[in-house]
Amino acid sequence: MDTGNDDTDPEDDSEHEGVYTQFSATDSPSEETVRAIAEFREVEPTALEPLYNSVDPDALDALFAKPCACNENPILTRFTASGCHVIIQNDGTLEVLGTESSE
Repeated sequence: MDTGNDDTDPEDDSEHEGVYTQFSATDSPSEETVRAIAEFREVEPTALEPLYNSVDPDALDALFAKPCACNENPILTRFTASGCHVIIQNDGTLEVLGTESSE
């Protein structure tokens, strides 16, 4: 039941801030992941810890090398890298969100 006493600010999107991007078949999913994390962190990609400390970049590239718009066999993976939550889908969607400790 809505009592009208909701103290949340509808303009406050800090909980949902992140980097959202699309990659194509010509992009390397692992390289796009590093770029997106760097953008979220507002640092150069070289300032981040290596992606292989969190996930196998070759496996990531193999799994998501050919983005497709099909819903028959959706593939999604989530992992944490450089203190960020990363979500990649086989439609080419890449999301980088902060973790509680990084915000």
